[in-house]
Amino acid sequence: MLKMLRGKRLIFVGDSNIWESQDFKCSINFIKSPFLVQEWKFSNKAGERRETLWLDTIHGSLTKYHDDDIIIFNTGHWWTHHKTHKV
Repeated sequence: MLKMLRGKRLIFVGDSNIWESQDFKCSINFIKSPFLVQEWKFSNKAGERRETLWLDTIHGSLTKYHDDDIIIFNTGHWWTHHKTHKV
């Protein structure tokens, strides 16, 4: 894995520590943040206010991540049985 990442920057979103591999010139950053993606608010046809996250759109204020080679989002806590199960 480190050979694949030689000279790259890898970001894990969801924690707050930094790892580095000097031999491979690879740094792995852990960034704790509730939303690094764009949040949208809209009204549905019934006029109810809804919120959604666009996982394919990085929030505009996060330009510091544009130089990163790989960003991994930890979204597991959003997909619990309670949130995805429809009765």
